[in-house]
Amino acid sequence: MKVKTLEDIYNNEFLADETFINLEKKLVTQSSKKSNIFEILKIKNMEIRHSNFLGWLLDPEESHNLKNEFLKGFVQEGINKNKYTEITVDIDSIDSVKIEREYKDIDLLIESHDVVFCIENKIFSNEHSDQLKKYKKIVQKEYPNKEKVFIYLTPSGKPSQQETELYLPISYSIVLNVLKNLNIQNINKNAQIYILDYIATLEKDILKNNELKAPLSKLQLEYEEFVKQILEKRNTTQSKEREIYKKHQEFFDYFSKNNFDPEWISLLIQKALLKNDYRLGSINSKYVRFYPKELEQFIYKSKKRNTWEHREIFIFELEIKEKNKIAIRSCVNKRGDEHFDYDGLLDVIDSIPSANQRNKDWVFSHEKEFLVDYLKIAKLEETAVIKFLEEIFDTYKDLFINKYVQTFTNNLSTKNL
Repeated sequence: MKVKTLEDIYNNEFLADETFINLEKKLVTQSSKKSNIFEILKIKNMEIRHSNFLGWLLDPEESHNLKNEFLKGFVQEGINKNKYTEITVDIDSIDSVKIEREYKDIDLLIESHDVVFCIENKIFSNEHSDQLKKYKKIVQKEYPNKEKVFIYLTPSGKPSQQETELYLPISYSIVLNVLKNLNIQNINKNAQIYILDYIATLEKDILKNNELKAPLSKLQLEYEEFVKQILEKRNTTQSKEREIYKKHQEFFDYFSKNNFDPEWISLLIQKALLKNDYRLGSINSKYVRFYPKELEQFIYKSKKRNTWEHREIFIFELEIKEKNKIAIRSCVNKRGDEHFDYDGLLDVIDSIPSANQRNKDWVFSHEKEFLVDYLKIAKLEETAVIKFLEEIFDTYKDLFINKYVQTFTNNLSTKNL
């Protein structure tokens, strides 16, 4: 069998790939827009510079002369109105603050008289090691008598994978909305320009990029080695790799700064579930929560926020794992109402054979993993992918969901949870 050369892949596959063609068009369109100070200084993609600019905006004593207008807006919109938490901060109590940048590696630490805010800023990188747990220990040890608010700031507002129960997810769309509602007419001209440029950067390069994650992830799966070779030798003069890189620089630069994101798989899973008459619950790019319509009356909702958007207490959950696996299980979220009979509900679930319950706050039962070749399904037509996913759902339904419907109907209809 003939081994494909770099040129074979480039000419016969890569250039003809519709996903690549459409993604490159969007990237070229973005790069052709008017430049601003963040692009001129080549810092629009530098996470640390975004943290620096946010620190400047959040500090009432800084040269922008906004005083605490941005700080109060960020706290009000990002925390007090956040659907994932019951935390409420008195915005009138944060007139005077101390802001630290990179204090013991914490991106932003904001200390007021009564509250300390720990902000982890993630734009172009993912969580690594146990950094969030480390920051939590630092803040809890050094500020024992203050209310503590831990924030996980990302373009999409996705929850942290390591510390879901503690770090409050906030999207950069909140930052953008607060900026757009600032009264900047009476501040100095330079500060006005910086803020307007930052608004443009968020719209063009940070939030717009969310639309590009699905096609990029497909290309990452299919052309990982090809792109890796291009990037490794892009600076080698007179090489074929450099020639290809220069022709498609926007694409390769974007590829090098973004990690694999499972959102495109999540969207296909959601479509397949809806097609098969399931109901959708709280969702993010990694977790799709759902239930059959027959269990509608048993999808209890917590009055108290429990870290899930729709506050379900019981639901089925599909996790998109790395290494070509998905896992389906039932989940009882115990972080909501204190007076709900979680143990009673879990006893009913445990009566279904092979429950194997685990975890404390999110109790998983009847988990089953399925192998899913992400590269293979990335190459399939959508109808074929949905058919493949339907077979997985049918298998899990036969194993467990039908038993839940029967058991809940017989044991929970008159039970006061």
